[in-house]
Parts: sequence; structure tokens; C-alpha cells
Amino acid sequence: MTNLMGASRVLLALARDNLFGVILRPFERTTASGNPIPAVLLSFLLMSLVLLIGSVNAIASVTSIFFLLSYFGNNLACLALELAAAPNWRPKYRFFSWHTALFGMIGCGVMMFIVSPIVTAVAFVVCLLLMVGLHIWSPDVNWGSISQALIFHQVRKYLLMLDIRKEHVKYWRPQMLLLVSNMEGVENLVDFVNDLKKGGLYVIGHVQEGSFDAFESDPLADDHPRWLEYIDRLKVKAFIELTMARTIREGIHHLVHLSGLGGMKPNTVILGFPRARMPPTLSFSSEPSSPSPELKPPCLSSEEYVMILRDILRMRKNIIIARNFRTFEKRPLLRCKTVNIDVWPLDFMKPQQVDNYDTPTLFLLQLATILQMTSQWRKKANLRVFLCHRQHTDNILRRVKTLNVLLNQLRIKGKVTPVIWDDAMQHIDRATSGGSVFAGYNGENVLSDLDPYALPEGYLSDVQRLLRFHSQSSALTFLYMPTPPLDMTKAEAYLSFLDTITALPSPAVLVHGISIVTSTTI
Repeated sequence: MTNLMGASRVLLALARDNLFGVILRPFERTTASGNPIPAVLLSFLLMSLVLLIGSVNAIASVTSIFFLLSYFGNNLACLALELAAAPNWRPKYRFFSWHTALFGMIGCGVMMFIVSPIVTAVAFVVCLLLMVGLHIWSPDVNWGSISQALIFHQVRKYLLMLDIRKEHVKYWRPQMLLLVSNMEGVENLVDFVNDLKKGGLYVIGHVQEGSFDAFESDPLADDHPRWLEYIDRLKVKAFIELTMARTIREGIHHLVHLSGLGGMKPNTVILGFPRARMPPTLSFSSEPSSPSPELKPPCLSSEEYVMILRDILRMRKNIIIARNFRTFEKRPLLRCKTVNIDVWPLDFMKPQQVDNYDTPTLFLLQLATILQMTSQWRKKANLRVFLCHRQHTDNILRRVKTLNVLLNQLRIKGKVTPVIWDDAMQHIDRATSGGSVFAGYNGENVLSDLDPYALPEGYLSDVQRLLRFHSQSSALTFLYMPTPPLDMTKAEAYLSFLDTITALPSPAVLVHGISIVTSTTI
């Protein structure tokens, strides 16, 4: 009778907590005095079924094993709480320690198998099925999970072991900080960066412009849960970092310096293109983060944007500028038989350095390869590496062989595609040599004297035409991002140049790396 009353009250509590959804909902009902009649009837029915076994010894073994299983669970819970070292776990039992909890758990388990190994196995299977059902049907209520405490304890321990001083280029991986203004319109870019991170850290950062002194409480406290729901909806593995600053530039300093923890710090910063024709959601916001369509684009001048780029490089971070991702749809693309990922490893602002495979170029190739290696892109994507050459003056076979050797050493599965760019270079030749079409390559010192911020207009137009012709059908185009100028009077010319080469029908990714990221030793 005691077990009958106790079991019915436990069933009533399970039903009221809605642990198993609608299955136990009929057993929530009670009489006016609080007696759970439906729960009592179900408990009586189950007890009657057990009594039909007909053997007291068999019944005793079954009930004993399930009681021992409950004690096993209690000891396991106490052991987990002790290992998690939660400050609020303060047991009153004087002789309690993790040793006693472990001994109690092992003792209960051994006694269960001594009583009946078969019934013990069945009891564990039933317990496992109940746990699976609880995971599937339980409501979204935070009662405090011991798993979170254990995960925190282990993560803290391993983060302390992750020593940034022991980093090696062999095990380099991209750790991304994506800067966005609000949640609207950036889903494609967020998903793309999730592919690009290759198991590394992924942080989505947002800067709200304003003064903290103007608020009585934290103005970002209500925004953080919305951003968490946003990344849950997109199913990306990312962290959220929000900050408020008097200027966008100052807020970016906060995010770049403080995002991450210990050895897990972003090494690459991704931001949107600042031009007026770009969607406002790919730049930085001076408004609170909100899904409201009335959100206004920020007013970042060319000088401010270029100073932000310079600041990021001074903080020793790689830079990626993303453009045209608002219309980027990955799933329809990957339903095609094959797609192309294009790489242009050439600084179009310095056309004389055609074979300059420097750190930014290697970083560019590395990122394109990482994207090609991901599970969704691996079977569909072809990597095309374009090599610009002159039709009559370049030793194109030697240059193609040199680039193929480099790709082979780096184990990059890419196809070298030579392209003739005489139409573009003839404008450089005229500007530097007074009209000699091929004079520029007869003496590279002439080209080296050319001001990269005074390139002929015809050169820029032909470079844009070249990019559009060869990369118009590509899924993505990776481009070399020139070093931002120190002289802010050249900021507008610099952004105009970036605007020209990224005005493509497909998404364009400008990349400037300062980290050595490739290794041939593994």
C-alpha cells in the first residue's frame, strides 16, 4: 500500500512537470482533496501485473533491483556534483566525499548483478529508454543540468592547457570574428563563415553605437537572448559577442581584443563592404540590434572604414571583406553537378608583382582550399587558380609550372588557368612608357614607380571586365586585398578600387592575410 501511494504521487509529479508531453497529461487530475485518482488507478494496474508473476522470490528480485537502480542513480548524481565542484553543492553528511559516492554506486551495481543479471540488464535498458523519452518529450524548462556543470569544469581545465605560446603553423585553423549590424539579410554570410571556419572558433560580433552612461541598465542584456535564438535557428556553431561604444571603430577594438578566451581567440576578422550600394546588414550598425526593417545603415566614411582595416592589421589579425552574399544561395548551388571556386592570387593594385606568392597570397589559397575541403563542398567544388600573363612577353609555361609546383607542395587540389590580360596592361604601359605596349615588361623598374592610387581608369575597367568574364558563373570568387593606405587622403581611391574589382555577379571575398598558415610537414 505504501508503494502504491508513493508511486502514484511520483506519477502525478511527472505529469504536472510535463516531462513526457501529452502521454501523462490524463494523470494530472486530482480530487478536491488532492488525491490523484487516475495516477492511483494506473499504479494499481501496474502493481497487479507484477503480482501476476506468481512467485514472491521473482517479485522480490525485480523490486530489489529497481530500488538498487534508484540508489545507483542517487550516488551517480552525487558523484557528478562533487566532480563538477559547484559552490552550491554542500552536503551535510559529514563523511561524504567522491570516494563514498563512487563506492556506493559500484556497490549498488554489483549487488544488482548478483541478484539477477538478466533483470539488471532489463532495468538498465528501461532506464535508458526513459532517459531518451525524457530528452525527446521534456519541455524547454531550465531546471539546472548537471551536464552543463561538468562541461564547464572540463572546458575550463582544457582551456588552461591550451597554451597560445605552443601554437604551430602545422595545426593552424581559421578562428573567425564576423562583424554584422543586425540579424536581417546576413543568413547566407553567417552560413558561409560557418563552412569556412573548419572546426575553429566562430564568434559573431555586433557593435551598438552609443553611450553606456545614458542607460540605467545594460542596454545589451535583452539583445543577447535574441542573438542566441538567431544562431540556434540557423544551426551554426558560433558564439555571440555584443558591445556598446561611442564609435563603431572603438567598438571593433573591444570585440577584436576581448572576443574568445585563453588560447581560443579569433585570428581572422570578417566584415562587409561599406559602399552605399551594399546592403546595410553587411556593414556596422549605429542602431540597436533588432529585426526591425526600419534599421538604418551606419554612416561610416571612407576614412573611418580604412582606419578600421588598418587597426585590425595592427592588432595582428587577418582580414576578409565579403560582398554580394545577400543573393548567395548555397543549397541550390550544391545541387548542381559541379561548381567553381575561383582564386585570383594577384594584387591588381600592383600589376608588376604577378608572381609574388607572399603571405597574403598563401592565406588566400588556404582559405579557398579550406572551403573546398568541407563536407558540403568537397564533392561539388572545383578550385580554379587564375594566372594573368602577357601574350607575347611572358614565359607562360614556366610560370604555370611554378604555380603547379607550389600547389602540389601545399597539397592544394586546384587547376591553374592562364588568362591573357594584355587589354588591361596596355593602359599601364601607356601611362609608364608613353605608349609602348610591351615596354612595361621590358623593365619592371618602370612599373614599380607607378603610383597604385593613380592607376589609369581604362586599366580598372578592363580588370573588372576580365574578372566578370572569367568568374561570372563561379559560386565564389576569392580576391587579393591590397594593403590599406597609411595616408587617409587615399582612402576614397582605395575603396573605389575595391568597389571596382568586387562588382561581380557572384559573391566576392577579399582576403588579406598576415599569418603564415601553410605547412608542408604534415
